[in-house]
Amino acid sequence: MSQLVNQGKETLATIEKELNRSKPDLPQAWKLLNDLKILLTKLPGLQNKADSSSKEEFLLARSTFEAACFLSILETDMESFERHFMQLKPFYLDFSNLLSPSSKESLLVGLNLMRLLSQNRIAEFHSELELLQKSMKEDPYVSFAIRLEQCLTEGSYAKLLSLSKSSPNEYFHYFTQVLSNTVQSDIADCLETAYKYLSFEDAMEMLSIGSVDEFIKFAQDRGWSLEKQQIVFHKTGETENPSLNTDQILSLIEQNIAYAKELERIV
Repeated sequence: MSQLVNQGKETLATIEKELNRSKPDLPQAWKLLNDLKILLTKLPGLQNKADSSSKEEFLLARSTFEAACFLSILETDMESFERHFMQLKPFYLDFSNLLSPSSKESLLVGLNLMRLLSQNRIAEFHSELELLQKSMKEDPYVSFAIRLEQCLTEGSYAKLLSLSKSSPNEYFHYFTQVLSNTVQSDIADCLETAYKYLSFEDAMEMLSIGSVDEFIKFAQDRGWSLEKQQIVFHKTGETENPSLNTDQILSLIEQNIAYAKELERIV
């Protein structure tokens, strides 16, 4: 094993140690990662066709981009995650015969599917699924993303929001939060269209918000008026039906969402 590979492994170990801390020093971790990327460019095996002699160099490169993906999530930088996962992907697909399986592969594949889902890139989501073996699709990390996509396609927003709260790994939290925010915004749009006023209790149930303080902040951010434990939606030039009950409004929301998703699929 070359001196450069040993040096790279030491740097990588320091980065991974930082990732495992409760409060990682992200600037320091990124600095070390950039140094490691520079080191990779000096490894001869990465410049030529892969063979058994370059196995250690490829393993180091794969682990480097895996660490970069995790750092990107901690930085809540979706573009950085996408860029690094695209660099990582060939090591999972093209070099699977050369390299031993990575213990982090299913987690990162699941996280990448969550990225596509949170960005509403459904066609790409399914394209990525086509590349996966059946065993990978059944992995808890990957199947979690698949279940969320099914909820989204069916328009089962309440189920999606509930499922999002049971993330299989802490790294999922960033993407589930982005997705939940998008879903809650869509539900709020439907509420504003269908209702003139709504009780706190019903609105919180439909938006899957458990905390009153969190709900009040959400309502204020939307510009809703809060009057006597009710939300008042101010609309102009629209026909309103304030007599709808909770079941009816939930049905209306699900129908509107289902129509929108079906239209998107057709287009």
